[in-house]
Amino acid sequence: ALPPGKYASVEQRSAFLHSVIEGIDTIPGVEGAAMSSGLPFGAGLSSRSPMRPLEASSLPVGESMTANWRIVTPDYFRVMKIPVLAGRALTDQDIRGETIPGMVTQLTARRLWGSSDPLGHTFQMSSGLKFRIVGVAGDIRDSDLRQEPFPGLYFPASAVLRPLMDIAVRAKGDPLVLVPAVRE
Repeated sequence: ALPPGKYASVEQRSAFLHSVIEGIDTIPGVEGAAMSSGLPFGAGLSSRSPMRPLEASSLPVGESMTANWRIVTPDYFRVMKIPVLAGRALTDQDIRGETIPGMVTQLTARRLWGSSDPLGHTFQMSSGLKFRIVGVAGDIRDSDLRQEPFPGLYFPASAVLRPLMDIAVRAKGDPLVLVPAVRE
C-alpha cells in the first residue's frame, strides 16, 4: 500500500503509479503494463456495489443494480485484451468533476439500456459518486470460467484511486523471466 502521508492526493498517487508503469514498460520483453484495483481471478479489490442509472433505463425508477467495479489505468484493456466495443477506453485525462468518465461492460449496457446506445448516460454509485459512460468493454469472467459474466464497471485511476493496486504485465515471451525485473 502507498503511505497516505506521502501520497495524500489522487494526483500524487496517480503520478506514482504512472511512473511505475512507465518503468515496467521499459523492461525488455514487456509488451505492456497496467494497474487495476483487482484483476480477474485475483485477490485484489474488485468490489460489488449498487449502481443506479440517473436517466431512463430498463430498471424501475429509483431501483439499483449490483455490479463489479474496478479502478484501472489507461492501458488496462489493451494489456488484458479486453475489447472496447463502443466509445473509448479511459485515459489519464479523465479527471474528477461533477461526473467522472467511466466504462460499463456489454452485459451492464444491455441490462440497463437494452439495444439503446449507453454512451453519455450517467449513473450513481452508493458512495454518491456520479459517472458518465464514455465506453463499453467486452464482458469478462471474474472468478470462475463456468460462471456467466457479472455486470461490470470501470473507473479511471486518474480520478478515483485505491491505495492498493494490482499490476498486470503482458509479456512478449515467457512471463516468468520478467518477474525479477518487474519486482525491482
